[in-house]
Amino acid sequence: MGNHTTFADAHTEALLSAIVESSHDAIASKTLEGIVTSWNRAAERVFGYTREEMVGQDIRVLIPKERWHEEVTILQRLRQGERIESYETIRRRRDGRLIDVSLTISPVRNAEGQIVGASKIARDITERKRAEREIRDNQERLRVLTDAIPHFVWTSRPDGAIEFCNPRWLEYTGMALDSVQGDGWTAALHPDDYDKTLKAWRAAIAEEREYSMEQRLRRHDGEYRWFLTRAVPYRDAEGRAVQWYGTGTDIENQKTAEARLGMALERVQLVLGSITDSYFCIDRTYRLLEVNDAALRQIFCGHTRESLLGNIFWDLFPQSRGSAFHQHYELAFTEQSPVRFEARSKIVDSWFEVHLYPRDEHLEVYARDITERREAEEWLRAEARRKDDFLALLGHELRNPLAAVLNGLSLLELFQPRDEKEAQVLEMMQRQTGHILRMVDDLLDVSRITKGKITLRREPLRFSDLVRAVVREQFDGVAQDVGRHTLELDVSEEPIWVHGDTTRMTQVVTNLLQNAKKFTESGGTIRVRLTGDATKGRAVLSVQDTGIGIGPQTLERLFEPFSQGEHGKALVGAGGLGLGLSLVKGLVELHGGTVTAKSDGHGKGSEFIVELSLLEQVSSERGENLGEAPSNGKGGSVRVLVVEDSEAVGYLFAMLLKELGHEVRFAEDGTQALEVLQEYQPDIVFSDIRMPGMDGIELARRLRQDPRWRNLLLVATTGFGQPQDRERSLAAGFDYHLVKPAELESIQAILTQAKNRLKTEK
Repeated sequence: MGNHTTFADAHTEALLSAIVESSHDAIASKTLEGIVTSWNRAAERVFGYTREEMVGQDIRVLIPKERWHEEVTILQRLRQGERIESYETIRRRRDGRLIDVSLTISPVRNAEGQIVGASKIARDITERKRAEREIRDNQERLRVLTDAIPHFVWTSRPDGAIEFCNPRWLEYTGMALDSVQGDGWTAALHPDDYDKTLKAWRAAIAEEREYSMEQRLRRHDGEYRWFLTRAVPYRDAEGRAVQWYGTGTDIENQKTAEARLGMALERVQLVLGSITDSYFCIDRTYRLLEVNDAALRQIFCGHTRESLLGNIFWDLFPQSRGSAFHQHYELAFTEQSPVRFEARSKIVDSWFEVHLYPRDEHLEVYARDITERREAEEWLRAEARRKDDFLALLGHELRNPLAAVLNGLSLLELFQPRDEKEAQVLEMMQRQTGHILRMVDDLLDVSRITKGKITLRREPLRFSDLVRAVVREQFDGVAQDVGRHTLELDVSEEPIWVHGDTTRMTQVVTNLLQNAKKFTESGGTIRVRLTGDATKGRAVLSVQDTGIGIGPQTLERLFEPFSQGEHGKALVGAGGLGLGLSLVKGLVELHGGTVTAKSDGHGKGSEFIVELSLLEQVSSERGENLGEAPSNGKGGSVRVLVVEDSEAVGYLFAMLLKELGHEVRFAEDGTQALEVLQEYQPDIVFSDIRMPGMDGIELARRLRQDPRWRNLLLVATTGFGQPQDRERSLAAGFDYHLVKPAELESIQAILTQAKNRLKTEK
């Protein structure tokens, strides 16, 4: 019997030990002094200490020091035989982390019934406590949120009876919470909205679906405002509505705006119907959404509004796919920015100025019929082309007789001897012929500048040398101004460099000096001053005179083409075409500079100031030889063929060449020139471009195609001097392009080149 009892006790003890070890809760025992006597696996997991580390240790290892008083109280209660259940506190794990635990502590008695220790069950409730804190925090945040937001927030029971509403509702209606609960809230409804609101609310409750309604609610001062009320059911695990959550949003301003928008849309429709420009609206699928009356008349001829709206644009008008309209529609949708363009419509074969305004998913199209304007512009462009052709022809026709005159004058200049009167007459004729030639050049240059057809050959230019050279020419050379005006020249001794075209800047300075001489009486003073301001990086040229001055009205339009006014009429013989200053302004601005005019009025002189960007000192000595005369061309004979359809021009030019000591033959056109070449071997050919029969361009091409004449020096002499004329002649095979009347110096330089080539070949 005794053995059986011992076996049963052992079995019970083993069973209890197994239960303790398999428990998910930490189970430990301790003495009344707090010394740990047992420690299960769950305790190891919860607190991080092994059984070996804890058995024999003071239980206070697990207790934060500020909570040691709890252990004193617990031990006192245990000694009194009291069992402690679900005692929630905080304990410290081995890694130092604090955890929330729930303790159940029972006293342990010996065989005599005396309390000798305690057993402790500890459950980790850290996650539960965290969840409880989160719930409390969320509830508090929700309370704060419902109190703070400007909307009404409320809850109701499943039957729709109000349980709660936030302070916003109470403040707005002036009602107390107990008067709102149940169906009390309906007292705030507008009488006209009462029945439909309750009907919709009861239907939502019965069907347990979301509720949304607009109604007017009375404010505490008696005013009604529109509100949007929404409510959703909160469902339990079985999907039944157990509570309703609702909000109310003030939409009074929105309703007012909608009413105003409706009125505005009506006005827009009236405006769209009355405007003369076409208007239509499409969405991103190119579905037509709106079309005004003007568009029906101007673009969608033969269609009605009903046949257009709702249909895809490209289905109705497939011929417009890929057109400029299509491309710009795509651009406006993609960029979401306004687009303006002009294009011809393939629908009605008319020109339109189109403005596109993207509005997210829509595109508004405004189109104005500009067919008449485009036709007028085309007519003006044609007129401009005719004017350019006329000017080119005029230049050619004027230069031919001028070439004959200048060739004759150059020829007379070579004849020796002549008396003083003959020399004066010859010089005067040369000067006046040069004046006519400059007017022709100015007329053509101004036309080129206005059309942007002048190309500058800019390079580092020693402007100080150029100014001195032009002054020397105007006051000491051909112009023979000595004694008529007093010249005061102030040009810096230090070289002043600019980035400019030598030929064009010579035109600028020459025109300014001629203008000063033209409008300054005999005995007056002309001051020319050139300075370089390194601090501002500017070269400043001033041409000042003591002449007739400029009135305020004339000063305002002084640089306009053909502008003369009183300034151009004050001195006898001082007129012109009124193009010189316009040309100066255009050329200076092409160089990136500025030109200004100053005058204190009539009789007080004037000053013209040109400012250009200053270049730093340039190492190469450009401009050293400005103004030096070329060789006179004598000292060797070359064989020349002159091809010219104008008998006077050709005869005098040939005489001039003969007088210079060269052998010359003459042909009237390209065909005759080819015949002459069969028995005459020239070294150089001077040929006109525009001739009846075979012109100069065709002659040059044929000569360059013939191996015998590929190295022949070809010079075009023509009245056409625009850039495209030069390009055309050089492309045909000419080596040089001289504009009639060509300067004797240029002719002599080319003859010298021909002589040098002959020497090299020999």
